[in-house]
Amino acid sequence: MYSAYVGSLILLDENLLSKRYEPLTIDLENKNHSHTLIIESTGFNKIVLEIGTSTGYISEVLKGRGNSVTGIEIDPEAALLAQQYCDQMIIGDVEILNLDEFLTPTSFDVILCGDVLEHLKKPATILKKLRNFLKPDGYIVVSLPNFCHGDVLLNTLNGDFHYTPMGLLDNTHLHFFGLKNIYSFFADGGYQVEDIHTINLNVGTTELKIDESKIPRDLLNFIRSLPNSTVYQYVFKAYPSGSVTPPVLRETDIIKLFSDSLQESRQELQAPLEAKIDSLNQQLHEAETELSQIKNSIIWRITTEYPNKIVNQLLKQGTRRRKSYDLGLESMHMIVNEGFWSFFWKLRRYLMQKQ
Repeated sequence: MYSAYVGSLILLDENLLSKRYEPLTIDLENKNHSHTLIIESTGFNKIVLEIGTSTGYISEVLKGRGNSVTGIEIDPEAALLAQQYCDQMIIGDVEILNLDEFLTPTSFDVILCGDVLEHLKKPATILKKLRNFLKPDGYIVVSLPNFCHGDVLLNTLNGDFHYTPMGLLDNTHLHFFGLKNIYSFFADGGYQVEDIHTINLNVGTTELKIDESKIPRDLLNFIRSLPNSTVYQYVFKAYPSGSVTPPVLRETDIIKLFSDSLQESRQELQAPLEAKIDSLNQQLHEAETELSQIKNSIIWRITTEYPNKIVNQLLKQGTRRRKSYDLGLESMHMIVNEGFWSFFWKLRRYLMQKQ
């Protein structure tokens, strides 16, 4: 490795190349973009160290806002483009560079790590190094992709974990983070996470979108209901602290979310059943009304009440004749309601028991 100055450019190992992520434009009106939030989190008139400048598209905006920018970039070609917006440019791998040779301790207001840490082999080591170069009130601006986005979850549930050229599962990512992991990772490194913002893309709209027709509706509703399932990136500030207090994140009630996600299907199943029950209740009501009318009719009284009165007068309860009458009446009811053969077998068992 060698070093050389080209104007204000420090060149280290000219053969290093890296993947570039260069937007056509930066729309500062778009608050749902990491570039906008990174720039806003940096502010104006600051002394800034930008890790991974690429071609300088963020450096240019920062310079226009009165900031003094020192850049570190692994790709020499990109660095040559970015150095026009930087007061100093260092080309090299930030994990290999001896930063003490080029940077002054406690000299930066802000250090930018925009979509950088997930690409590093040992991001915790870099955070420890960078701490030495922050002013006492300085902070790091970080953006990280959210591994817990719904599109990642759906692909994983489908048995598919595939990398893409860019995005949530960029094929150069070495580390993955959810919100809880971000807080714990930075707390372990002695940083207090503050001012956290989100870039949101709905489930099914990222580079990992899956054919929703192949996903059961209830499962899709459940994934969409999960906290942070639409978060594409987190952008936040990290302040060095000797006493880090991670926030208490509310535990997700997975059971309730899953139950709620079944509501549509539950309603679809219940609707026809309730309609059937209503129909049966109506039929029962009509039958009860009809039966009541029959019982109150003269014919009913003639065929039921009056014969019963006559039988009671002619055949007194407890007499042999009345017992025979009742037995014959019960037999007739059994034949009508259960059939002759049911009556026959019951009569046979009865006679066998009598013997």
